[in-house]
Amino acid sequence: MVHPAVTHILVGVLFIIGYKFITDTNNEARRVADRPSEPSSIDSDDDTPAPTAQDLRTLQLKCNVLEEEVQRLETELQKLRSQKDNEAYAILFLVTLLAYLLLPLKWFVIGMLLFWGFVWNETAKRTG
Repeated sequence: MVHPAVTHILVGVLFIIGYKFITDTNNEARRVADRPSEPSSIDSDDDTPAPTAQDLRTLQLKCNVLEEEVQRLETELQKLRSQKDNEAYAILFLVTLLAYLLLPLKWFVIGMLLFWGFVWNETAKRTG
């Protein structure tokens, strides 16, 4: 028979691995989203005429539409990040509840204090 402490240590390690996977995935998504796009190279031809006022107005309107679209997409991205964090915390809560039901109280309390200390430490690192 496996000692309850060993079982709880294994569960705690699985918690930590799962949490690290979730935070690494979130951090990678943020890095990809925050990475600036490659600047496009513009070939300068001396044969092209100077833009007219109408061309400039048209470009300004297109730029405004694109800026609004970027703002909308950034808002949607923030909502998705928040939703993913909430889902991760819900999973952690359910696993914690399962551990509470399966493990003796003493080992559960010790393990959860260690685990949530780790979670708070990682959250503090992420938020600055």
